[in-house]
Amino acid sequence: VHTHELWGSTGALPAAEALSTYISNILDRPSALKFRRVKSTAAAFERLIARCPAALAVFKRCGFTLVDFPDAQYWVMHTVDESHLRSVLDELQAGIRTAKQLQAAKRAESSAAARAEREDDFSRGEWHGNGSSG
Repeated sequence: VHTHELWGSTGALPAAEALSTYISNILDRPSALKFRRVKSTAAAFERLIARCPAALAVFKRCGFTLVDFPDAQYWVMHTVDESHLRSVLDELQAGIRTAKQLQAAKRAESSAAARAEREDDFSRGEWHGNGSSG
């Protein structure tokens, strides 16, 4: 229920992997501010999270809020709710596994279709292994 809207989004898998990394780092060292504070203009954050509204929504639900500092804006997690973060992380990891399995199945299906097409071309005498037409 934490990440369901993410999976229909463009860029869902890389966004989920980035969210998973952020959350894992926080859970590994909840007192380390460097993991609970993300510069809003950081290249990886902008590319993987900020450009995907569903990923940004998950990020906010994890407890991050946008805070103005003298040097820049940062997303900051003031309070670490470990049980909530573990629940989100479990969901993300399950989604990542499923997405990768679906990608692998799609690649296998595509390879099988291409192989079948080559076999059909060969059986009709239309295949010329070196790419020549005669």
